[in-house]
Amino acid sequence: MANAVNQRLILRLLERRGHQVTLAQTGVEAVAACQGTSFDIVFMDLQMPEMGGLDATAAIRQREQATGGHVSIVAMTAHAMKGDRERCLESGMDGYLAKPVKTSELDAVLSTVAAGVDPASSTVGAPPPA
Repeated sequence: MANAVNQRLILRLLERRGHQVTLAQTGVEAVAACQGTSFDIVFMDLQMPEMGGLDATAAIRQREQATGGHVSIVAMTAHAMKGDRERCLESGMDGYLAKPVKTSELDAVLSTVAAGVDPASSTVGAPPPA
């Protein structure tokens, strides 16, 4: 996440819900973290230094093809234009949350992942129809 205020907000929201959080400042750090640690869910910003969220997701998915497994990756982005959600899902992401994040939408994504439901089947965070 590029914005420090958004970072602090989502970190606090997740920690208040009892989640242990690892923060990656860049896309390269996100890919490296996913190689060394098992996560239940990754919230991926689209605009990060060194490697954007779409490229980081592609790198994680490529590694998964070789090693097996699948981590849920949810876009968390200010990109809330028509087609952005679809572009994220087509890139290999499992879900989409628009910023500013609404706690009810965050809770819905966390619940679907915890229940083993594919977050991509949810309409959480989808921009309004044009």
